[in-house]
Amino acid sequence: MQIWDVSPELDGVIPFIQWPREKNIVVSLAHTGATLEQTRAGVDAGIALVTHLYDTFDVAQQVDPGVYPARITDYIQIEDSLNFEIVHGVQVHPLLIEKKLRCKGIEWVVFVTDSLQGSGNPPGIYDGLADGEQVEVTVDRGMRRVSDDGLSASCLTQLQSFRNAVWVFGLSIREASILSSRNPARILGLNKGILDYGVNGDLILLYQNF
Repeated sequence: MQIWDVSPELDGVIPFIQWPREKNIVVSLAHTGATLEQTRAGVDAGIALVTHLYDTFDVAQQVDPGVYPARITDYIQIEDSLNFEIVHGVQVHPLLIEKKLRCKGIEWVVFVTDSLQGSGNPPGIYDGLADGEQVEVTVDRGMRRVSDDGLSASCLTQLQSFRNAVWVFGLSIREASILSSRNPARILGLNKGILDYGVNGDLILLYQNF
């Protein structure tokens, strides 16, 4: 099983979407400037996942004075057939994540890291973690380019994402496990992610404080 990212505004994408689906490849909405209509058409064609919500979408422009525009992220929130990935912390404000968890429900959300090689490194300035750039690995601001302080990636680990689900959003251990383990395994069609008979169980033992 694989994931194939698509941008539904590109020529030929809509008829193409059926091809990976027939090969059990998950088609995911990503890096797009599509309109609402183009996005709906992509979902109707078979898009089932949203890659890294908020990071890969253009902000809708106000075209009618006084009327607040609807964005793709608003549509994703009410589309019952879409799962979506989201990163907690540096790249997405916690309020937006809480909004999605409340409106969409944890069954449709996957916590991901969007981490690069800096993940897990001690804070400091590094060469070789980003092409042609010196970067600073920080505790709470992700991996930043030294040249302009621009964000390159988070430095989140999946374990810290699990902790955040409990500590920041007040979810139960079971709910945090659904976001971090069960949902991604389900989307990928893996026989993992839960404890049950006949399931390939990869266990991580944590102390009471995680």
